[in-house]
Amino acid sequence: MIVNKRWLIALISMMVLLTACGPSAKFTGKNVPKPREIAVLTTINNTTDVDGGIVFRNLIYQLMPHYKSGYRLQNRDVTDSLLADAGITDGGQLDALSRKELSEILGVDGLMYVTINALEYKTLGISSTRKVSANLKLYSGDQLYWEDEREVDNGKSGFNTLLTAINDPKQALKESAEDLAWQVAEKGVKGWLLKHPLKPEMMDVLDNSLQTLP
Repeated sequence: MIVNKRWLIALISMMVLLTACGPSAKFTGKNVPKPREIAVLTTINNTTDVDGGIVFRNLIYQLMPHYKSGYRLQNRDVTDSLLADAGITDGGQLDALSRKELSEILGVDGLMYVTINALEYKTLGISSTRKVSANLKLYSGDQLYWEDEREVDNGKSGFNTLLTAINDPKQALKESAEDLAWQVAEKGVKGWLLKHPLKPEMMDVLDNSLQTLP
């Protein structure tokens, strides 16, 4: 019985430690209502990698349902069409409209701003750079509901990320995203880019961020 009690105490301590080591959001609003429908806005891309910004945003649509239920995402094509009608075709133009105006144009109460600050991929001899840095903000109406910011810099070790583990949940997400890529390719859907040299790092960033959603 004493051994069992000690084992139980050790197990509880380990669970507490693992929980404490998990990612936490940069900001979570208190008493802010959960948005009913979210539009993932055109990426604010502070890099020269245009395709990378598209892939990162598309991965949000693919991965977010795996982390939290109850978040309804507006269809990407609907969002883009409504934004284009309002003269918004690039994330850098979003500041021209207030969040209230954007919500009215899109017909949603949730707005997700996606800002990419770094997409760096270089291989020179035995050295390499594999860096992704991004900030995500989710507004409910005009109130900040959630914000998180992550950076993954795998460098040379990027060839051996956790995504290669067979039983890792990220591997399942990776395969799911690749399945979608094949589906949209077969249907001839334009704009659904999901392949990129930094895709593993993008998924690491999103894995850590989306875990912290309220």
